[in-house]
Amino acid sequence: KDCDLGKWMYAPTVGGIAKYGNVPEMKALESEHTKLHATIKTIMSLKQAGNAAGAEAEFAKVEPISKKIIELLNAVEAHVKRDEQRKAA
Repeated sequence: KDCDLGKWMYAPTVGGIAKYGNVPEMKALESEHTKLHATIKTIMSLKQAGNAAGAEAEFAKVEPISKKIIELLNAVEAHVKRDEQRKAA
């Protein structure tokens, strides 16, 4: 909830979950967002413990999670646009 994505997702009444919680991809987005933060926390813990190899192994997970987040954001946007077009028709 401290990063920009989290601030947008969890903002009361105007946030992504409040506005688009009915979009199936939003639940998946929330899960991936949580996974990303957990992975970063694990990387930091490993690094602080002096386990650089373990931190590097965990870091390899960041890019796929980030790509999934972008895919889900694009899917949410497409879903919202389709709904808006249906309403306008």
